[in-house]
Amino acid sequence: MDDKLRTKLERLKEKKGSEREAGLLALAEESQAPQVYNELGIYYKNDANDNEKAVEMFEKALAITEDASVYTNLASAYFNLAQKDSPERKAYMKKTTDAFQAAARLNSASYYFLGNLYMPKINAPFPDDQEKAVSCFMKIEKNKGAIWAQAMKNVGLYYYHNKKDYIRASAYFYLVKAADPKDKKIANYYEYAFGKVNKRKFWVEQFKKMNDQNDVDRLIDAGKKKLEVRCPRCGSSKVSHISVWTNMKKTLSSSFGLRRFERYAVTWHCDSCGKEW
Repeated sequence: MDDKLRTKLERLKEKKGSEREAGLLALAEESQAPQVYNELGIYYKNDANDNEKAVEMFEKALAITEDASVYTNLASAYFNLAQKDSPERKAYMKKTTDAFQAAARLNSASYYFLGNLYMPKINAPFPDDQEKAVSCFMKIEKNKGAIWAQAMKNVGLYYYHNKKDYIRASAYFYLVKAADPKDKKIANYYEYAFGKVNKRKFWVEQFKKMNDQNDVDRLIDAGKKKLEVRCPRCGSSKVSHISVWTNMKKTLSSSFGLRRFERYAVTWHCDSCGKEW
């Protein structure tokens, strides 16, 4: 967009109502510029509350050139139309998701808006599907800044509340905390989730190796493998923890009493070969 057209658009943004609409329509006919059609769509969607007309303008802009922000505006207009209980509701819902998908192909930040469609909400036509929301949030690149941070916070909350997986919740909160150490709110989320994690010193060392969300599952799986107890005789991971009370009963029932204590002062039992250690 050249400077002359940009200046005209800025001036029209200051106008209101029909005067702004007339000016934008005249400028669109003169320039055939996608930016002008996009501004017309925003006017119809936000000021005139005419989402059908807004869709028409956004589609004209996209017919000239594809742009992630215009696809997002188009999705927003379709979303507004989907709020009405009409025979076209399902079609508008599909067009909303299609437009967000098209935007996300051009800019991964748009996955955030797509994910939000499936987050729990009141009186919304889209079904709650937090797993689908998380899959969208995970596709956002770290360089998207604040949107990425909010998405990772949402993923952490999902693992905390829905899955009770406090290690993974802590890992996602840690990513955001590391990106912005001054954010006290995310630091509180991290401390609250991490407070429920055993072997904290071990896990914080694992978290330090993470660069982004793609590292989380790999590092946590590797960490759990390191902590996995295996039988020293057969190498099996099918082991059971022996409680202190069980050890005490074995000791007291022994004919040699405390002399046999060392034999029963064990922690693990191998379910495969029977060894205790």
